[in-house]
Amino acid sequence: MSQRRWLPTAGFILLLVVSLVGLHTFAALLTARELGRAAADDDAAYRAGGSPWQWHFAHKDDLVAGRAFGTATVSTGVDGLAVTSVDGAAFELGFPLARPADLARLSALHLDIDADQPATITLVVREGDATPQRSAADALHLAPGVRTYGIRLDRMNWLDEAGAPTPMPARAAMLRLRVQMPAGAHLHLRAAGLAAPSAFTVPTVELPRGLSAEDTLRRRDDIHALTPSALVVPATGLARLHHAVLPAWLAATVYALLLLILAWRPSTARWRAWLDVAACVAGPLWLIAGLQLDLRPQPIPLAAFVAGLLYAAYLTFVRRLGDWRWLGTLAAYPLPLMAIPAALAVVLAFGHAPGPITPGHALTYLGWALLQQWLMLAVVLGRLETAVPRNLAIWLTALLFALLHTPNGLLMQLCFVAELGWAWCFLRTRTLLPVALAHAACALLLESMLAGGALRSLEVSARFFL
Repeated sequence: MSQRRWLPTAGFILLLVVSLVGLHTFAALLTARELGRAAADDDAAYRAGGSPWQWHFAHKDDLVAGRAFGTATVSTGVDGLAVTSVDGAAFELGFPLARPADLARLSALHLDIDADQPATITLVVREGDATPQRSAADALHLAPGVRTYGIRLDRMNWLDEAGAPTPMPARAAMLRLRVQMPAGAHLHLRAAGLAAPSAFTVPTVELPRGLSAEDTLRRRDDIHALTPSALVVPATGLARLHHAVLPAWLAATVYALLLLILAWRPSTARWRAWLDVAACVAGPLWLIAGLQLDLRPQPIPLAAFVAGLLYAAYLTFVRRLGDWRWLGTLAAYPLPLMAIPAALAVVLAFGHAPGPITPGHALTYLGWALLQQWLMLAVVLGRLETAVPRNLAIWLTALLFALLHTPNGLLMQLCFVAELGWAWCFLRTRTLLPVALAHAACALLLESMLAGGALRSLEVSARFFL
């Protein structure tokens, strides 16, 4: 190979290596920042006399499973949740726990709750997912007209499942209220929280520098398994949340207006390809790389995500930019599907016993993969190849695809490598379905045999930290 051809090839390989290292570093920095922000929030809660275990019940989803366990109905009330007993039998209301609650240090439970008829409440606790449950022998009696109650867990008598006396649980991986009230009676649950009955020194653990995103969260989980109330602080220290330059509603409005202007004033200029790509991915990146996607996504970033997809659909189906097809010929399938044996080799070498994958889940993931690859290949790559050389267009597409899996560091790297190959295959055949099939099959293999082990999960955005 001549020097003239060797240098660009070496430069491109170096660019790929730097990208992989950069994705690893980016994920680690974001994870450390999020850990510092969470530790700052916990610290503020302790200083205010409370704890990280505070619950505000505004929606049914604020309860475990979004319902009562037993014969009771739950609905959203004016200032909390309205719970109605159907037949007078006992039912339970579960409090969501992102991590075990430290009952040994935080033994004061405060409840903002009332009932329109006399009712009794007992606590049900499970220290771990596989441990027997314990219940308080002492019941809290609710009186109509009273809505604030304080319970000292360390002053209560506790029973095991057989009804024998047992020590108070030191932590709670499950925390429920067992309610007994007459049929047709109504209970309103507004808030609850754990607090320390007296001043205590909050345990603080500082993590070392240089940890990956996965190692950072693994150490956090290990520390919280031993000491749930500990502040786990990254080497960078506590991170106070900075205010955004623009309010979310204003940023979303500006984004929507820019999309409308771009749609109103189409252009074939080369620079326009860059604007089109930015317009399509800005919304999805705001939701995912901006760490706005959690168990209850914020509506404004979610709307921006949809707006970006709508603009991509406008480019595809109205302006009909790009040369591509959904199905293609059989010759388009072998190369993209080569990723499947590669993924199988990875999970066999580093994975665990396969977990179950239902047909419905597999079909849903295929649809999700098809949507992603349409956005990245038919739209983003299709526009980039009109503005930059083919290799750079492939690299930028793979990089953007990886960033849409922020901050899951290892998953970002795997997506980057996979999309490099899939983008190259797509430019040979201009066919989407083979790539989507390979994408879905590889993701399902990772989910079934690698997630929970070498790969923390397939979750992205704020969901990755859970």
